[in-house]
Amino acid sequence: MQPILQKFEDEIIQNDKLFKQIKAVYESSKLNDSKLNSEQKRLVEVYYRQFVRRGAGLDAQKKARLMEINQKLATLFTDFRHNQLADE
Repeated sequence: MQPILQKFEDEIIQNDKLFKQIKAVYESSKLNDSKLNSEQKRLVEVYYRQFVRRGAGLDAQKKARLMEINQKLATLFTDFRHNQLADE
């Protein structure tokens, strides 16, 4: 299931429309006249950083490559866990 879940997660993180909205809220929260309280600003910052660190700001070619890498890692991790369980 992990490769399937990873693909779904990548599709959410790399959704351009969603990232643009998060980025707009993040940029507006940095302004002094923002109507967000400190907790809301922190939450926006956490989500923005999470999206950026997971490749939301990359171009289409790099996003596709990142998805391939994530899929491979998810598959390898699942195989490793199965092998580890079989060894015990």
